[in-house]
Amino acid sequence: MGYTPRQIAVRAQETAWRMLSTLDREHVVLRFVESYVRENNRLGIRAQAENHREFLETIRRECLLEMVTHLDSELPKRLGFLSRSPARAARGKKTGKKDGKAPARRSAAKARSKTARQLIAERQILELFREEFYVALGKALHWDQEDLDAFWRDREVYERLKPPEKRKLGRGKFAALPSGPFADRCGFLLDPSLLEFARRAAARFRIELHTLASAILAASFVRRRDN
Repeated sequence: MGYTPRQIAVRAQETAWRMLSTLDREHVVLRFVESYVRENNRLGIRAQAENHREFLETIRRECLLEMVTHLDSELPKRLGFLSRSPARAARGKKTGKKDGKAPARRSAAKARSKTARQLIAERQILELFREEFYVALGKALHWDQEDLDAFWRDREVYERLKPPEKRKLGRGKFAALPSGPFADRCGFLLDPSLLEFARRAAARFRIELHTLASAILAASFVRRRDN
């Protein structure tokens, strides 16, 4: 698999720190709000953002939830863990005599056993990354256990209700509204009185957050493997 547990832990911690640093250093949330204000002439929202730090922090939390959800789907691919079926992995070229069914069955069973062990090992690596990631995220944000538990519950909601990745946003006045928890929750926080516009803006912003999350994860794995 290429990485030791220590290397996985270090990269998980770096990913958490990079994510927070990128959001804050590049003013990602503020730029999103400013863009929405300009496009929709909603100057009252700008005043709210300038005077209420909690407003931006709440949207930032939703951004973290969306980025972490996307990160979780990207992580197996980044580690080279391709989803596979044990039955498919056990298939091979048919060789030998026609009556060689017993050796073939033993070979297939061995392949299935090896695949099962590999899947268990991969799952352990993924769980280690996630554990170290959340610990680092909680420390950086000065969360207590209650805060972390609340974030994790919301994270499960995001995972359960996330929309299909290939779904395209419609255009025009009567196009279907974008779906998913980020569009709903971020849109409502941003501008509840113009919820349709806010949800569409949040859905577009979601794509930017995915790009950021993928780049952050990739950057954490660029470093040398001996540290």
